[in-house]
Amino acid sequence: MVINRKSYPIVDDIVNGRLKSVRFMSIDDDFSGSLNRIVFDEVFSRYSKNFSKELFVVSKSYLEAMYLAEDKIHDLISTDMQGESFKIDLQGCYIVKGILYACDLQFVSSSEFSGAIYIFLPNGVPYAYMIRPITNIWISHNADIAASDIQGSFDYMLGLINILLYIKMFQLYAKSDIKIVKPKETLKRIEEGYLKNESAVPVTYLDSKWFTTIVRSEGFRVRGHFRLQPRKIEGEWVKRIIWIEDFMKAGYTSKAKVQDQQ
Repeated sequence: MVINRKSYPIVDDIVNGRLKSVRFMSIDDDFSGSLNRIVFDEVFSRYSKNFSKELFVVSKSYLEAMYLAEDKIHDLISTDMQGESFKIDLQGCYIVKGILYACDLQFVSSSEFSGAIYIFLPNGVPYAYMIRPITNIWISHNADIAASDIQGSFDYMLGLINILLYIKMFQLYAKSDIKIVKPKETLKRIEEGYLKNESAVPVTYLDSKWFTTIVRSEGFRVRGHFRLQPRKIEGEWVKRIIWIEDFMKAGYTSKAKVQDQQ
């Protein structure tokens, strides 16, 4: 995997604070040639500073680990995110399954938020965007969405945003394996083979080596699960998502990296 001007040209636009190399699909000519395109560009420039705060690449196995903890994350959202003082910011860019999500969102609950999100395909082609609290949504005609009304479009975007929110919550509440790939550096021996950063910004690679030993051991009949564990940190009780492992059929325990660090 390579992050550069050719593979993800939108990264340069985010750093520079304006859309320069964006080309819409021909199927979206009705939008790209309208006044709404001006709003699209202006809003992007307004939020680009926070879009450029951090660039994450989410590995497939990390995403799988997050989905394993989905019910526990949901429990956290259902409890902690209902408090009046709760607030979580989702800022930066996330590359998930090759799609780049540029975010500057402030959440007060899982469905109440303000800010902006832009979604781009790997070649920099716009796929969708949304701004709130004055809701403005555009989704490419090429998207896999049947609804054409505002509520249907909002629900579609909310589904994508919730995936990013869950990734963020997993980062906050589970101890993740994070690697920083500086410009001109290459990270080797990863799921994608390697990650070469030819962009002007550092890339944060989210890996699942904390959990991989367990999650990928079905052939040995190892089964694990995530659990919400109260812990006392600096005198205050907080919740953390931890990985609980089961026993091998042979009668020994195979520890994931996270267990050795506790």
